[in-house]
Amino acid sequence: MHSNSSSSQNGFSLLEVLVGLFLITFISMGMISTIDTVTTNLDTLSDEDPPYYQVESFFQKIQQDINAIYTPLYYTVEQSSKASSDENSSYDQRAKAYDNSETFPKVAQDARPIPLLDSPEKNTLIIYTSNHRRVLKNSKQSNYSWIRYSVTDMEKSPDDEYEDKNKDYNQRIVRTSIAENVYAPQFDWDSQKKITLLENVKQLQFLFWKKDEGSIGIKGKFVDNIKLLNGKAPRLFKVKVLWSNPGLGPREFNRVFRVQWPNFDTKKDWEEYQKALKANQKNTKSNNTPANGGFLGNGLSQDEDEEDRGAEE
Repeated sequence: MHSNSSSSQNGFSLLEVLVGLFLITFISMGMISTIDTVTTNLDTLSDEDPPYYQVESFFQKIQQDINAIYTPLYYTVEQSSKASSDENSSYDQRAKAYDNSETFPKVAQDARPIPLLDSPEKNTLIIYTSNHRRVLKNSKQSNYSWIRYSVTDMEKSPDDEYEDKNKDYNQRIVRTSIAENVYAPQFDWDSQKKITLLENVKQLQFLFWKKDEGSIGIKGKFVDNIKLLNGKAPRLFKVKVLWSNPGLGPREFNRVFRVQWPNFDTKKDWEEYQKALKANQKNTKSNNTPANGGFLGNGLSQDEDEEDRGAEE
């Protein structure tokens, strides 16, 4: 027994050590080769095709904004105009504060203001986001901000050396942000600074996913008019860009982005909530009323019996 215990503690054999070293060397060579390939490709892209970085930067920025869209329509429903005054009496004062508001044209059932989410033109998108960060400490800004994507004409100097056969690619995509006084009733886009995201653009188009009515799955199609969604907040956005790479010709990009809100039927959820609320109120009312009309077995009403017990104590 003692000899077997000693032989099991002698360590690895020479063959086992050599096999281990071979495996480590093989894995290390593979990692070095992969890193070298990635570095070479990155250097090639940086030297030969830097304009594509501008395209990817634009799509990354718009993805961040779309992912951070805020509207109560993703978790509740719009206040119905057919609702009785009794149902909305507790919300009237807050709801009236947004009458004739361009920025918050609607109100939810719980009186939360519904921000505008619109595409007045096919190349324009206005959204309300919750991913804003203040640049200056203690500035009058919050996490919310208005964002507008649009296109404007490029301004090229006579000394511009860029020559492209496609002269139609003479627009640029700009992003405008309003981070102060976001609850103002009117937009003031003209006084805000426009940030250029991408130049040499011919077309920018926003499309919105419309689910087929009555379909169980995700069957549907993209539409170019947000009003076709019938007041529902879009869950998928498609961005189409026709762009020209200086010296290499035009290219078309199509990217799809989605919001981060959970997907469920807000209208059905609200109807079930109202149904459960009414049932709860009915049960509460019936439980507070004795079955024999309010009289106990001793001939006294419930209130009189409680008074007598209080007097005895």
